[in-house]
Amino acid sequence: GRVQVREVRGDHLVRLCEEIIRENFAPPSTLPAWRWMEEHIELDNTGPMPGRYSTELVPMARSFYNWSQAPGVSRLVLMLSAQSAKTQSAICWLVHKITEDPGPAMWVGHTAESAEEFAKLRLFPAIERCKKTAHLVPKERNRRTKKLIQFASMNLMLRGSVSRAGLQSTPVRYLCLDELREWPSGAIDMVMKRTITFHNALAILMGVAGEENDELHQH
Repeated sequence: GRVQVREVRGDHLVRLCEEIIRENFAPPSTLPAWRWMEEHIELDNTGPMPGRYSTELVPMARSFYNWSQAPGVSRLVLMLSAQSAKTQSAICWLVHKITEDPGPAMWVGHTAESAEEFAKLRLFPAIERCKKTAHLVPKERNRRTKKLIQFASMNLMLRGSVSRAGLQSTPVRYLCLDELREWPSGAIDMVMKRTITFHNALAILMGVAGEENDELHQH
């Protein structure tokens, strides 16, 4: 039906309404993902390059980000050497998704403990430093546990590869699989089945190169 606003009193109320509309009803950004990240993501001083995120020193990351936005791509494999920015790239990718294209997600490390530690030390700080995602972080303690974070825009689950029950749970649209060289046999294929419900799912597989023809290499 037609809505008619007859009178609004107070400039403060008008500005407040405009701010709420901008934060909650803005269309998705049309920027390439890597350009969006360079504008909105800040790195802390625990890494080698604190300050505004930049892909100038890791230009290969732009290829990853571009493929992550390409239609029809359902799996991206990052098999790199240690300390080559693969996990940082995945963190930036997830921050971008939380804001611009949210969907249920799961981050899986070697163990539940390593996934929880990673989230506490690297993932949560990155999300809270980004102005685009900070307001989406839940304030209630029951919505932010060791295994589940219920953002205002989406849910993020944290799991370990050694827990079969955890890998066979809720369907997700996004998967971030880290430390794959350490995973038990068969765990990759098991968790990949979590995405079959979504036609636009995307799985990110990350690991240091190990034995030729191992499971990561095959993917």
